[in-house]
Amino acid sequence: MPYELSHLNALWDTLRNTTVRDEDGDLVTDEPFLHFLTGTPLFHIW
Repeated sequence: MPYELSHLNALWDTLRNTTVRDEDGDLVTDEPFLHFLTGTPLFHIW
């Protein structure tokens, strides 16, 4: 499923502005991001 690079850059910018917290050594989201729930490890989103 190809995406425009500008779209991917916009998603990256949005993720960069999402607040995160440390939970047992993992960085997890402090708020929902796209279809990912609050508490999703950033590694799973990447």
